Amino acid sequence: MINDIRRTQIIHELNRMKLELDTCYDYLRELEEEKNIENNEYLERNGSIRGKRNHVQNILRNLRNRKSETPGVIVYLTSCGIIRQAFDNCKMTIQLLDSHRIKYRVEDLNIDIECGELLERKLGISKNSIFENLPIIFVNNKFLGTYKTLIELNDKRQLANILRRFQSIKFEMCELCQNRGYIICPNCHGSHRSSNNLRDLRCSNCDINGIIGCPNCKKDRNRNGKCG
Repeated sequence: MINDIRRTQIIHELNRMKLELDTCYDYLRELEEEKNIENNEYLERNGSIRGKRNHVQNILRNLRNRKSETPGVIVYLTSCGIIRQAFDNCKMTIQLLDSHRIKYRVEDLNIDIECGELLERKLGISKNSIFENLPIIFVNNKFLGTYKTLIELNDKRQLANILRRFQSIKFEMCELCQNRGYIICPNCHGSHRSSNNLRDLRCSNCDINGIIGCPNCKKDRNRNGKCG
């Protein structure tokens, strides 16, 4: 029994270390690629542009494809306080992003089970380790890091620069959803059941959790029934 507990602790620690090692690099590499292309750095020593038109077009096409997958900042978090440290880190992450006026979308793993399965595939770690390391932040479908990553970037005054393209002119709080991006379905009041005469049917207006995308929120946080 003790050995099993110790083995589980070791696995969780290894998963935490994996997240720290993977942090930032994919997204920062993408930023560097875009910067190189925008600055026309495909130059020969004599200053003339190389004849690699197809190569440049392929890179641009790949960048567009990556952006079209899941554009923007996505914060995977938990609204459940069982794992207290993760819950507190999620709240502080939202406060930090709001203080920098960063536009983001929230995905709550306690509401959408598919999000946990998606992160398992993307990060290659167990679901238990994912919950212990929440929040997890992705930018343009690239893993940026966890709460610790954001704090380190903010302390180095790099966070605002890295996420500057996602900054809004002014911060606005949605009165209907409080910037969560979703609300309880007004038709079924969250039961996901709709009464039609004497028959109980599934509500067609919401997902299995009885929630819908916020109709007032225009910040790219609307839920489409699929985890980003």
